[in-house]
Formats: sequence, structure tokens, C-alpha cells
Amino acid sequence: MTQARGRVKSLSMEKIASGILVAVLIGLLCFFCIGSCSRSSAAKMQASSDGSISTDSGLAQSGASPAAASSDSSKSADSSSATSAASSSAAASSSASMSSSDAVVAGASEGSSENSITVLTKKRFVVSYEWSGAPSSGTSLTDAYGMRVGVSIPSSTKVRQNEEFQVNSLYHAGTTVYERNAAGDLTGWYTFSGWKLDGSLVSGILAMPGNDVQLEGTWTYTPQGSTPTPSETSHAVAYSWKGLPDDVGTLYQADGRTWSSGLPATSYCEKGFPYDVDSTYYSGLTLYIRNSNGYTCGSYTFSGWTLSNGTVVSGVQTMGSHDVALQGTWVYAEIETPHAVSYTWTDAPDKTAELYDANNNHVTVTLPDGASLMAGDSFTIDTLFAPGLKLFAYNSDGFAIMQYTFSGWLINGQAAPASILMGNADVTITGTWTSQMCTYNVSYDWKWENEEGTPIEAPAQDTVFFDEDGTKIDFKIELPDSVDKAPSTIIQVDTRFTSDLILYTHDENGQVNGRYEFSGWDADDQFVLEEEDVTINGTWTFYEQ
Repeated sequence: MTQARGRVKSLSMEKIASGILVAVLIGLLCFFCIGSCSRSSAAKMQASSDGSISTDSGLAQSGASPAAASSDSSKSADSSSATSAASSSAAASSSASMSSSDAVVAGASEGSSENSITVLTKKRFVVSYEWSGAPSSGTSLTDAYGMRVGVSIPSSTKVRQNEEFQVNSLYHAGTTVYERNAAGDLTGWYTFSGWKLDGSLVSGILAMPGNDVQLEGTWTYTPQGSTPTPSETSHAVAYSWKGLPDDVGTLYQADGRTWSSGLPATSYCEKGFPYDVDSTYYSGLTLYIRNSNGYTCGSYTFSGWTLSNGTVVSGVQTMGSHDVALQGTWVYAEIETPHAVSYTWTDAPDKTAELYDANNNHVTVTLPDGASLMAGDSFTIDTLFAPGLKLFAYNSDGFAIMQYTFSGWLINGQAAPASILMGNADVTITGTWTSQMCTYNVSYDWKWENEEGTPIEAPAQDTVFFDEDGTKIDFKIELPDSVDKAPSTIIQVDTRFTSDLILYTHDENGQVNGRYEFSGWDADDQFVLEEEDVTINGTWTFYEQ
């Protein structure tokens, strides 16, 4: 019984030893095979021209035969298990790495002393973009909202055969950028054709063929005011509006800049492709008009673009089977604005002239300030320039040489009241100046008396006079003419009637019966005229004989 148990125990130990030996041999074999493949692949791997990678290498010699491995049976079972697990992990890692690179792995050929591993990858092809007619880099461009933009051709990408790729959608058929000058005014626009592949428009997602792909597009420039030419298969997007008079004049934005854009030009788009609804004119856009005084007096607000059925549209739309007619409406609103009160006059003296009023107060002839008033406001008329105001200019002697007289203020030809109530129209207050030289009168006068000093009548106009010798003389007794002269003028006194003048009269018998003697003038032969009228007097005395 004891011997039987000993044999059973001996057989059990042999079985265990045999199992351990088999496990060690299997682990070593896997380890040497994988190590050999790895070293061979690293040493001889090369890329083929069609994108596959192939390696040929013999298994690395471990330097130990199975028999030698058997001699290592004394190694513990734990060490063998760890080696086997490591080998399995390395094999799994290698398999996962190849899978991630889309590779197909072929094993060693039977009967060969070397293992052959072939890695087949899918080649990637280029998707590139090209266009013509694009704006130059220095062109000032904006989008439809006036925001500054630029255009740049999309970058190339690489895609594997049969995989899908997205055609660039940033630049689609109908994409428009607007050219503006230095002042910000619209001068034209560039419209993109969309992307074409082999002459056909494409968009969305495409499958990659087994070759490179080049997508092509064209930018078309349209100057402001021109109409683009449609293609045979395109449909028109036409614009119209109502409510904005043709003679509306200059329109202004809220910030005071002028608005120079007109009705959007007709554009064209292929069926099924997107197009941009004009956004220069959007719902709520408000433009302003001004009156002759520069005041904002009204506004026009835009409704937005609507289809014929009344649907409001904006942004990007898709072209259908028919032309598209978009209509907008402008709604006018009056804006209450101030009205101007202004002064004007005619024939006024130069405002640089030194002028004085009758009280010798210096006055500068400058128009009074006007005002901007709302309807119902009160305005007081200027009183400095009152009706009949006289202003004088003086010479270097201090004498007035020019007089200016003001008519007073008039409104619509009528004398202006002291104040007015502002209505709904501008008011112009007018006045007129008249001017004249400042002159003074120099006149002559005389009196007639007898030798006793008693006044007598002047001789009749037909009285015949004789000189002392009895010779008849043709002499008329008439006062010298008066003259008007400016101050500081030197007056030359009449010399026809002097103090030694004696005129004789005869009776019907030819005998002297009396004489008239003139006293002379009571003024110097010359004198300087001052700022007053002057009368020069003389006396005739009759002496009866």
C-alpha cells in the first residue's frame, strides 16, 4: 500500500514537471518569434511606390534549441507564466498598431527560412481650390452689412480614396463682397460663381476618387449701377421699392454721412443654389432728409424685402425654378424741426467804416443774430437798428461827410412788430439803407433900403442902368446861385457884386435921377465851410438925386 502511494506520487510529480516544461517551451518559442519579427521589421522595412510597406527577414536565432530550453526546466512556473504573458501582450500591441494605420498584414510563407510581412495602406489624394477674377489684396471690401472683410482661397486638404469630403461652403454660388472707395461709398461688387468640378457646379459632400481633385471658381466684378448678364440656366433676383420719391434729394444716415447706394442691381443664381438677399437695405433701416437750412425734417424707414406673397426674406435663400421679385416699402415720417429767423439788408455801409450816431456813439454795422425756433416760440425784433436811424462818417477835420439812414425792419414788406410768434416756416427780416453826402448850403441874400435905412422895393427887372459916364449898361440884378458843399470845402464868395458897384438910373429926359450902391458881401472872399448852412448877405442903398 505504501509502495503504491509512492508510485502515484512519483507519477504525479512527473506529470507536473512535464506540464511545466511544455509551458516554458511554448513561452520561449513565442518570445523568440516576436523578437525576431520586430528586429527584422526595423532593419528591412521599406515603402513601396504604391503605398504598401513590405519586409522580408529570417527569424532571429535565439541561440537555444528546444533541448537547451528543456535544460532550463528548473526555472520556476511563475517565471514561465510571466514570460508567456509578456509575449502575448507584445503580440497584441503589434496587432493593434497595424490596425490603427489601416494596414493589411501577411504572415510568413511556408517552407521559407524567413518571415515576410506586407503592410498595405490607403493612399491619400489632394483636394485643392483655384479661382480667377478675385479682388486684389489692396481692395477695400465689406460684407452687405458694411463690415470690413477679405477673401482668401481655401487651403488644400488630403483625403483617402472613397472617403467623403465637404466642398468649401464659405464661398458658395452667389457669395458677394462689396468694393468701396476711401470715402466708404459703394463702387461695385464681386460675386462668386460657386465651385465647379470638371465644369459642373458642386456643393455639399463628395466621395474622393482615386486621383487628386481641383475645384475651380470665378469671381465676377460688377461696377455700381450696371446689370450682370444672366446665364442660360440661371434665374433673376430683381429688386424694386415704393414710397421713396425720385426727387427725394440727398439722404443722410443717422451719423450725418450721406447715403449713396441706390436700388440693388439684379443678380442671377442657378436653381438649387443659395443666393444672398440684399442686406444693404434691411428692415428698420432709416434714412433722413434735410431742409434748406440743414435741419433734419423727415425720415424714410425701410420695411425689408418681401416676396410677392408678402413673406419677408433676408440672408441666404435657395433659388427655385423661377425668377425672384423682391419688393420693399419706404415709410415717411415728418420730423419737427426748428425754423430759422434771419436778418438781411441792402446798401449797407461797409462794416469796417467808422460810423457814429447823432449822439456821437460809435456803431458797427453788423447784421443782428438770427435764431432757430420751434413753432409757437416768440422772437423779439432787433431794436438797435431802428426806423430812421442815421449814422455819420467823418473826415479828418471832424466834419460829417456821409450820412446813412436805415429804413427799419420789414417782414414781407410790412413794418415788423416788436416781436413775432414763430410759425411753421422760416422768417426773413429785411431792411434797407440809403446814403447821401453830408453837404451844407451856401446861399446869398440882400436887402433894399433908402439912404435913411428905410426898406424899399427892389428895382423892377426891366430897369435900365447906366454907369457913371451915362453909358447904358446891360446889368441884371439877380442873386448868385446857392451851392451845397461838404464840410471843409473852401467857399469862394461871389465877385460880381462888390462894394464899389454903383448903378445909375435916368428919368425920361435922360437925366440921372438916382443911384444904387451895393455894400458888398458880409463874408470874406474865401472861407472854410463847416457843418452848417451859410447865408451871405449884402445891402443895396438907393440915393435919390
